[in-house]
Amino acid sequence: MKCQCDADEEEEEEEEEEEEEEEEEEEEEEEEEEEEEEEEEEDEDKDEEEEEEEEEEEEEEEEEEEEEEEEEEGCL
Repeated sequence: MKCQCDADEEEEEEEEEEEEEEEEEEEEEEEEEEEEEEEEEEDEDKDEEEEEEEEEEEEEEEEEEEEEEEEEEGCL
C-alpha cells in the first residue's frame, strides 16, 4: 500500500508542477501581448504626430503661396 501512496504523491507533485508551468507560460504570453499593445499604441501616436506635422507644413505652404499671389497681384 505504501508504494501506491508514494506513486499518488509523485503524480500529484507532477500535476502541480505542470500547472505551475502552464500558469507561468500564460503570464509570459499576457506580458508579451501587453508589450505588443504598448508598441502598437506608440506607433499610432508617432503616426498621428507625423500626420499633424505634415498638415501643418501643408498649411504653411498654402499660406506662403497665398502671400506670394497677393504680392504678385499688388505688383500688377
